[in-house]
Amino acid sequence: MDKQWQENIFSTIEGFANIDRQNTSWRGLNNQDISSYIEDFNLLFFSFDFEDFIDTWKAEELDNTLLTELIEFKDVLICYDNNLPAEKQFEDIKILEDPKWLYVVDKAKKIVNIWRSYLRSNDNSNLQVLSKKENLKKGNKIDE
Repeated sequence: MDKQWQENIFSTIEGFANIDRQNTSWRGLNNQDISSYIEDFNLLFFSFDFEDFIDTWKAEELDNTLLTELIEFKDVLICYDNNLPAEKQFEDIKILEDPKWLYVVDKAKKIVNIWRSYLRSNDNSNLQVLSKKENLKKGNKIDE
C-alpha cells in the first residue's frame, strides 16, 4: 500500500481525534489551520478515498485489528453525517457541542492509538503498515 496514502489517512484521522484542533480550526481561531467539519469529512472520503483505502487494506491483508477499527470509524462517521440535521450541517460549533460527536472523536482516538502502537511494536519509524507477507519476511509477530 502506498505510504503517502497511509500518511494522508492517518493525518486526517488524527484531526478527527483531536477535539482541541477542531475547536481552533473549525472556529477559525488559528489563521494557519482553518477548516470545518464538512471540509475534514470531504478530505477523508473524497480527497483520500477512505472507502477505497479500507478495501485496499482488506485486499492486502494488513493488520486486522486496525482494519476492524477503520471500518467501525467509517460506519460511525457516515452514520453521524447522515443523521446530521440540515441546520447543523454547516454549523461546526453545534457539532462540537454535540455529545454524539464526542463518540466519533473517541473512535478516531482509538485508531490513532492502535496505529501508533502497531508501528512501535513493528519498529517502523514511518506510518507505513506492512502486509502480512512483508512482516513475515522481516520476522515480525503477526496478530491474527
